[in-house]
Amino acid sequence: MTVWVFEANNPVGWSAPYFSPIVAMGGSWVCYIGGYNLAKFYRYNLDTNAWTELANPPGVIWGGIAMSPDKTKMVAHLSNGSQLWIYTVGGGWTTSAVAPLFRGLFATNIQSAVFLDNDTLWVHLRALDGANQQTKCYRYVISTDTWTQYPNYKQLAYTNSQCICINTAGTVLYFGQCGADYTKSYKYTIATDTYAEGPSLPAAHYFVTSADRGRLWLGPKTGGFVTMTKWVNPDTEVLESDVFPAPPERDKVSNLSGGVHDLTVAIAAYHVAEPKNMSYTGEAAPSGSVGGINSGLLEVLSP
Repeated sequence: MTVWVFEANNPVGWSAPYFSPIVAMGGSWVCYIGGYNLAKFYRYNLDTNAWTELANPPGVIWGGIAMSPDKTKMVAHLSNGSQLWIYTVGGGWTTSAVAPLFRGLFATNIQSAVFLDNDTLWVHLRALDGANQQTKCYRYVISTDTWTQYPNYKQLAYTNSQCICINTAGTVLYFGQCGADYTKSYKYTIATDTYAEGPSLPAAHYFVTSADRGRLWLGPKTGGFVTMTKWVNPDTEVLESDVFPAPPERDKVSNLSGGVHDLTVAIAAYHVAEPKNMSYTGEAAPSGSVGGINSGLLEVLSP
């Protein structure tokens, strides 16, 4: 039986780790991880349990780390920041231009980002107009360092997008954890510059912070934390169910962040006195896996 296992301790005292998707590299599964409150960036090998320190980001990372389809670039940002931080594998960090003022009037707060292709991103931003939260999707091109915003926007009671994805055709964006009840998703149709409600979640379900291009992850909330068990399919708007089993000591699993590879490998934050990480490998791991993730059990952490 495949089970969740605990990974090597975080190398620094992040108050919350944030993950890229998991990718195959050199015969192993690896994930890139930054964290809130410390400007550090690492690559973690899930098969060997080895942490590799990389160039420090320009500031502390907040939110899931988006990855380009060719797996050579990643994008992160500061909490309520207005610039993207772009990391090139084997290179370092660059900083985007500041996102233009929302409707030419209000400072922008980046919430989440998704790659359309290896050079272009769609970025979900919000701005506060008095007591009103407004949300809009901007287009950003890395090679030219240019932002484009379009006329339409959506006003919500509250918006704090923890995740964003794009459908296979590259025509519709979905972003999650929006609305006053935190169980709403919204969609943005690129060609028509229009916003509408996406799938609503079942009662007591919430979105997980992640940067998966093809899925919005969610799950039931227990004891103040969310498990990563379901996902919104952006091609069908169906809530796919029970991809991963509930982890052990479920009430300690963080609603902060998770990373996945296809539907068979996952890494997620686990909360005790400080955040730790746990991973899961499905029975049918993708080709190229060395099958070692589940050998990474170092210790079972007590609450």
